[in-house]
Amino acid sequence: MIKAKKPLAFLFENVVGLARKHKLTLLKLISHFDKLGYQVSWKVLNASDFSTAQHRERVFFVGIRKDLKFKFCFPDVSFNNRKTVEDVIGDLPEADGTFPNHYATWTSPTPQRIYDVMENPRPNQFRGMRRLQKDGISPTLTAHISKDGREYLHPSKDRRLTVRECLRIMGMPDTYVFPEKMLLTHQYRATGNGVAYNVGHALAKALYNQLSHIPTQLSLL
Repeated sequence: MIKAKKPLAFLFENVVGLARKHKLTLLKLISHFDKLGYQVSWKVLNASDFSTAQHRERVFFVGIRKDLKFKFCFPDVSFNNRKTVEDVIGDLPEADGTFPNHYATWTSPTPQRIYDVMENPRPNQFRGMRRLQKDGISPTLTAHISKDGREYLHPSKDRRLTVRECLRIMGMPDTYVFPEKMLLTHQYRATGNGVAYNVGHALAKALYNQLSHIPTQLSLL
């Protein structure tokens, strides 16, 4: 698509393993885009550095068409505006469905089972039950929460996170609402597979600002 359309720029995201475990593949990608006429910048970013209550490392690539004669500069991170789990979900009401995408339907395992596994970890369980710390940040949300949320237990409630709580931890504004007809498992999966909102916003803003300085005649090519 990029080869055919020749956009002014492109942006894509991938799991951090591409930069750490599959460096050869990463370099091949950059080489391929270079041959297509793009100068590529890439960087591993952690959503927690962008006012997001989640440790979420991802690698981002931005390609700028070479005739524009500039290289994309990644935005600075904001270490002074850290968010905790309590900061982003602490004001939510009871998870009874009165707030969009915020209802708890998960009753298994029971609270008794939760405490039993937390106090007596099983050797065949990778993480067992894991409760989020309200004064800390969440581990990386993944699509796996759609099937088993016991790795993402509420800081004080004996249940997994609701979809709205997950969206808040991804930095999504409450105006973003999944339709009620969408299966709950699909809502969790879409959230876990998403891009942290504040990271995407910062990159989009930086890309827009940098592209706005190119000559008008080039932008029309």
